[in-house]
This record gives sequence, C-alpha cells and structure tokens, in this order.
Amino acid sequence: MLQKNVFALLGYPLSHSFSQRYFTDKFIALGLKGYKYECFEIKTLSLLPNIIQDNPLLQGFNVTSPYKQEIFSYLDEIDEVAREIFSVNCVKVEDNKLIGYNTDWLAFRESLKNNTDIKNLHRALILGSGGAAKSVAYALDSLNISYVFVSRSFSKEENYITYEDLNKENYNGFDLIVNATPCGLDSYPAISDIDTRKINSKHVVFDLIYNPTKTTLLCEAYKNGAKIINGLEMLYLQAEYCWNIWNKI
Repeated sequence: MLQKNVFALLGYPLSHSFSQRYFTDKFIALGLKGYKYECFEIKTLSLLPNIIQDNPLLQGFNVTSPYKQEIFSYLDEIDEVAREIFSVNCVKVEDNKLIGYNTDWLAFRESLKNNTDIKNLHRALILGSGGAAKSVAYALDSLNISYVFVSRSFSKEENYITYEDLNKENYNGFDLIVNATPCGLDSYPAISDIDTRKINSKHVVFDLIYNPTKTTLLCEAYKNGAKIINGLEMLYLQAEYCWNIWNKI
C-alpha cells in the first residue's frame, strides 16, 4: 500500500506506550488508508535530523520522556503556550519546518475536570519538575489551584520543596497529589520518596502513568481511601488535541 502520511512517537523507552495502537486503530476507524504511526525509540535526540531526513512523509510526531524540553533546540517555531510551559509533546512538520506545541496541559486539565469536583481542589503537590510537571502546573494555574513542586534536588525557587522536607509535614495541607515523574513505569522503579502512609480519603491522587493501570503509588493511595486517577484518559485526550493540530489547515 502506498504510504501517504506518517506520524510517530519519539522518546526513550517506548515499550510502555499505547500511542501506536491508539493511532493505528484511529486510522482504521476513519478509513485512512496509507496512514501509519511509528515509534522512534532513540537514546539520543541528536538522531532526530536523521529521522526527519529518512522519513519524508512524516507529518507530525509526539514527544515523550525524556525529550519534552530538549526538543526545543531542534524546533523552527514554538507555540506561545508551549514556550511559556517550556515543554513540547507535539510537533507538526510543515513546509520543512518543525513546529512545537503542548497538548499535555489541556489533556491533564480536561481529565482532572472529568474525574473530580474541581471546586474541592485548592492546593496540589506536583511530584517532579520536568516537562510533564510544568504542563500540570500550567493547567492548575488555569484552574486557580495553587501548587508546590516536589523534587529530589534543592531549588531556591519559592514553590519548590524536597521530598525530605515534604515528609516532615502532614499531607492534609494538600487536596491533590500528581505524579509527573516516570517512576512507576514498567521500566522504572516505583516512586519511593513519598510517604504513602500520609495519603488518606481527603486526597485525590493523579498519576500521569497509564501502564501499568495502577502504579504502586495509586495502589497504596487507593488502600488508604484516596480518589485515584491514572493517565490513560489524559493520553487519549492529548492524542486527539495533537491530531487536530496535525490536521489543521
């Protein structure tokens, strides 16, 4: 079959990803013959120019960990919101230019609104400080929910604390806990820095990971009575936002 359009996922590792399956099923459902979605699992982003050169039919690609911030230096144009967040998860290839966007924040916000009563959420813990964490923060800003980043390394910024500092406190000062790290993926160890014994029925715990369906963090939170949400709906939502960008005339 003659290929017309190629789309892809870029990151490392990718064995956990459902993106290829999602878009392949979507192409079949829409009757889009000649459309293909590939996975480019690369250990260094320096291989990106070769991928672009070797795939002249590439129309767009998703970017996942660990390249959501590193990708900036390879882009010709960056959407204003993506630039502000400093994280790109969607790239459109147009007129030989790479244009970066962020759909993660929209997907996180929509999934959070679909699964919780937003008016009951006032303060959040964001575990991590990378591109995914920045997208979560941007979404929470749009919902007027305050937040604190939790990182393993010390930061002088006002809204950053370390896990050591966090675990000295009672978690009841927070309504929402978001894991925006890769800890818990099949290829990564479970997150161990947070004291899950302090999570209770007053908390909503949102883990951006969707494979496995329930990470260790979500399992422990559920046992303690917390409302839990995984990242599967967010994955599908960001994919649809990406599809709209790739097909925008």
